[in-house]
Amino acid sequence: WNHSACRMMIEKACKATGLRTYCCHDFRHTYISNLIRLNVPLPIIEFVSGDTQETILKHYSHMFNGDELLLLDALESM
Repeated sequence: WNHSACRMMIEKACKATGLRTYCCHDFRHTYISNLIRLNVPLPIIEFVSGDTQETILKHYSHMFNGDELLLLDALESM
């Protein structure tokens, strides 16, 4: 499998299911962002992704829907 074959299969699956067209990086982004959200230690994410911790934090760490509730819970427990 190369990038082109992967891209074509994803496009075909998205079209068949009526989803917007995704790319390989969309899945990578979701995977790494979810690892961060699940509190997987950065050195482990670095190992499985091949990215540096700096790149991981810069590109993949962001708020998800509902994360503001985590912040409110943390503030209440202070």
